[in-house]
Amino acid sequence: QREKLAVLYQPGETEGSLAVGDSWLIDFSKNRVANPSGGLISTAENMARFYQMILADGVWNGQRLVSEESVKQMTTLQTGDLATGFTPGNGWGLGWCVVREPQGVTESLHAGTYGHGGAFGTQGWVDPATRTIYVLMIQRTKFGNSDGSELRKRFHDAVAE
Repeated sequence: QREKLAVLYQPGETEGSLAVGDSWLIDFSKNRVANPSGGLISTAENMARFYQMILADGVWNGQRLVSEESVKQMTTLQTGDLATGFTPGNGWGLGWCVVREPQGVTESLHAGTYGHGGAFGTQGWVDPATRTIYVLMIQRTKFGNSDGSELRKRFHDAVAE
Protein backbone atom coordinates (compact mmCIF):
# COMPACT_ATOMS: atom_id res chain seq x y z
CA GLN A 1 0.00 0.00 0.00
CA ARG A 2 2.99 2.28 -0.50
CA GLU A 3 1.10 4.35 -3.05
CA LYS A 4 -1.21 5.52 -0.22
CA LEU A 5 1.68 6.87 1.86
CA ALA A 6 1.65 10.66 2.20
CA VAL A 7 4.50 12.46 0.47
CA LEU A 8 7.28 13.58 2.80
CA TYR A 9 8.07 17.29 2.47
CA GLN A 10 11.07 19.37 3.50
CA PRO A 11 12.03 23.03 3.06
CA GLY A 12 12.65 24.00 -0.56
CA GLU A 13 15.55 25.98 -1.94
CA THR A 14 13.70 29.31 -1.84
CA GLU A 15 12.10 30.94 1.20
CA GLY A 16 8.66 29.47 1.93
CA SER A 17 8.86 26.74 -0.71
CA LEU A 18 8.60 22.99 -0.24
CA ALA A 19 10.47 20.10 -1.80
CA VAL A 20 9.87 16.37 -1.68
CA GLY A 21 11.88 14.94 1.19
CA ASP A 22 13.67 11.67 1.67
CA SER A 23 14.44 9.56 4.75
CA TRP A 24 15.69 6.10 5.59
CA LEU A 25 12.43 5.63 7.55
CA ILE A 26 10.48 5.42 4.31
CA ASP A 27 13.03 3.34 2.42
CA PHE A 28 11.16 0.16 1.51
CA SER A 29 13.98 -1.55 -0.37
CA LYS A 30 14.69 -5.22 0.26
CA ASN A 31 17.86 -4.32 2.19
CA ARG A 32 16.01 -2.24 4.78
CA VAL A 33 16.37 -3.40 8.36
CA ALA A 34 13.44 -2.94 10.76
CA ASN A 35 13.93 -0.14 13.28
CA PRO A 36 11.82 0.22 16.44
CA SER A 37 12.56 3.95 16.80
CA GLY A 38 10.51 5.12 13.84
CA GLY A 39 8.53 4.11 10.85
CA LEU A 40 5.03 3.57 12.26
CA ILE A 41 2.59 3.99 9.40
CA SER A 42 -1.08 4.51 10.18
CA THR A 43 -4.22 6.42 9.30
CA ALA A 44 -5.79 9.23 11.32
CA GLU A 45 -8.79 6.98 11.95
CA ASN A 46 -6.69 4.13 13.33
CA MET A 47 -4.61 6.48 15.47
CA ALA A 48 -7.82 7.96 16.90
CA ARG A 49 -9.12 4.45 17.65
CA PHE A 50 -5.89 3.54 19.42
CA TYR A 51 -6.00 6.70 21.55
CA GLN A 52 -9.70 6.09 22.31
CA MET A 53 -8.79 2.60 23.54
CA ILE A 54 -6.08 4.00 25.82
CA LEU A 55 -8.47 6.70 27.11
CA ALA A 56 -10.96 3.90 27.86
CA ASP A 57 -8.34 2.19 30.07
CA GLY A 58 -7.49 -0.45 27.45
CA VAL A 59 -10.99 -1.34 26.20
CA TRP A 60 -12.10 -1.04 22.56
CA ASN A 61 -15.60 -1.97 21.38
CA GLY A 62 -16.29 -3.73 24.66
CA GLN A 63 -13.17 -5.90 24.43
CA ARG A 64 -10.16 -5.49 26.72
CA LEU A 65 -7.02 -5.21 24.60
CA VAL A 66 -4.58 -3.83 27.20
CA SER A 67 -4.81 -4.32 30.96
CA GLU A 68 -6.00 -1.36 32.99
CA GLU A 69 -2.83 -1.55 35.08
CA SER A 70 -0.65 -1.40 31.93
CA VAL A 71 -2.48 1.69 30.68
CA LYS A 72 -2.06 3.30 34.09
CA GLN A 73 1.69 2.59 34.11
CA MET A 74 2.11 3.82 30.52
CA THR A 75 0.28 7.10 31.11
CA THR A 76 1.42 7.92 34.64
CA LEU A 77 4.54 10.00 35.21
CA GLN A 78 7.47 7.64 35.89
CA THR A 79 10.34 10.15 35.78
CA GLY A 80 9.43 12.37 38.73
CA ASP A 81 10.97 15.84 38.53
CA LEU A 82 13.61 14.81 35.97
CA ALA A 83 13.56 17.21 32.99
CA THR A 84 12.60 15.03 30.02
CA GLY A 85 10.72 15.17 26.75
CA PHE A 86 11.07 17.36 23.70
CA THR A 87 9.39 20.43 25.23
CA PRO A 88 9.57 21.91 28.75
CA GLY A 89 7.26 20.81 31.56
CA ASN A 90 7.02 17.15 30.57
CA GLY A 91 8.05 13.81 31.97
CA TRP A 92 7.64 10.25 30.74
CA GLY A 93 5.36 7.37 31.52
CA LEU A 94 6.19 4.06 29.84
CA GLY A 95 6.47 5.02 26.17
CA TRP A 96 4.28 8.12 26.53
CA CYS A 97 5.24 11.71 27.18
CA VAL A 98 3.23 13.09 30.12
CA VAL A 99 2.55 16.81 30.60
CA ARG A 100 3.63 17.65 34.13
CA GLU A 101 3.38 21.46 33.98
CA PRO A 102 1.48 22.85 30.94
CA GLN A 103 3.46 25.63 29.23
CA GLY A 104 4.40 26.78 25.74
CA VAL A 105 2.93 24.34 23.20
CA THR A 106 1.09 22.49 25.99
CA GLU A 107 -0.35 25.52 27.82
CA SER A 108 -3.91 24.79 26.65
CA LEU A 109 -3.67 21.16 27.87
CA HIS A 110 -4.03 19.91 31.43
CA ALA A 111 -1.43 18.31 33.66
CA GLY A 112 -1.64 14.56 33.10
CA THR A 113 -2.19 14.84 29.34
CA TYR A 114 -0.20 12.12 27.60
CA GLY A 115 0.88 11.37 24.05
CA HIS A 116 3.74 11.39 21.63
CA GLY A 117 5.10 13.07 18.53
CA GLY A 118 6.24 11.17 15.47
CA ALA A 119 9.44 11.32 13.45
CA PHE A 120 7.82 13.42 10.69
CA GLY A 121 5.66 15.69 12.85
CA THR A 122 2.55 13.65 13.55
CA GLN A 123 1.16 14.35 17.02
CA GLY A 124 -1.21 12.22 19.12
CA TRP A 125 -2.30 13.36 22.59
CA VAL A 126 -5.00 12.55 25.13
CA ASP A 127 -6.20 15.08 27.71
CA PRO A 128 -8.01 12.89 30.27
CA ALA A 129 -9.33 15.95 32.15
CA THR A 130 -11.47 16.94 29.15
CA ARG A 131 -11.52 13.46 27.53
CA THR A 132 -10.20 15.08 24.36
CA ILE A 133 -8.09 13.21 21.80
CA TYR A 134 -5.78 15.22 19.56
CA VAL A 135 -4.53 13.63 16.32
CA LEU A 136 -2.50 15.81 13.95
CA MET A 137 -1.16 14.02 10.88
CA ILE A 138 1.87 15.65 9.26
CA GLN A 139 4.55 14.31 6.92
CA ARG A 140 7.51 16.72 6.99
CA THR A 141 11.21 16.67 7.81
CA LYS A 142 14.02 19.20 8.42
CA PHE A 143 11.71 21.82 9.95
CA GLY A 144 13.05 21.50 13.50
CA ASN A 145 11.40 20.09 16.62
CA SER A 146 7.81 19.25 15.66
CA ASP A 147 6.92 18.66 19.32
CA GLY A 148 7.71 22.32 20.00
CA SER A 149 6.30 23.71 16.73
CA GLU A 150 3.97 26.67 16.40
CA LEU A 151 1.66 24.47 14.30
CA ARG A 152 1.25 22.03 17.19
CA LYS A 153 0.53 24.89 19.62
CA ARG A 154 -2.07 26.41 17.30
CA PHE A 155 -3.69 23.00 16.83
CA HIS A 156 -3.97 22.38 20.60
CA ASP A 157 -5.22 25.92 21.20
CA ALA A 158 -7.85 25.72 18.43
CA VAL A 159 -9.22 22.41 19.73
CA ALA A 160 -9.25 23.71 23.32
CA GLU A 161 -11.31 26.75 22.24
